[in-house]
Amino acid sequence: MISGDTLPSRRLLVASSRVSLADELATCLDILEEAPERFERAATTWHARWCSDIADLTLVDAHTALTALESLAGPSGTDAARVLRYLCARHGQRGTSEVLERWIEHRARGMGSRPPRNARCAR
Repeated sequence: MISGDTLPSRRLLVASSRVSLADELATCLDILEEAPERFERAATTWHARWCSDIADLTLVDAHTALTALESLAGPSGTDAARVLRYLCARHGQRGTSEVLERWIEHRARGMGSRPPRNARCAR
């Protein structure tokens, strides 16, 4: 359940340019769990920033990442997260890869899509 100010507070953090891609992705995964109707917007915003932050990004990788984000909410969400984790690691996004790894592990334990808040990475 969404607490009264959780999502607005996180949106303010995301709006700040000092927020890491990892934290922004963690926010997207929170939104997927708490307010799935808002996930598409959050995911496209994260994807646009991810694409602009990676100097050597190919069109194929950009498309693959967007497809993986779209699939996170579906029955193959864990597989999609693995693809996205690989792409992030390949492009030097260690913190983002770690966020995805924790999300994958959490889902594998059958605990839904969201890892405990204290497991988040601030990179």
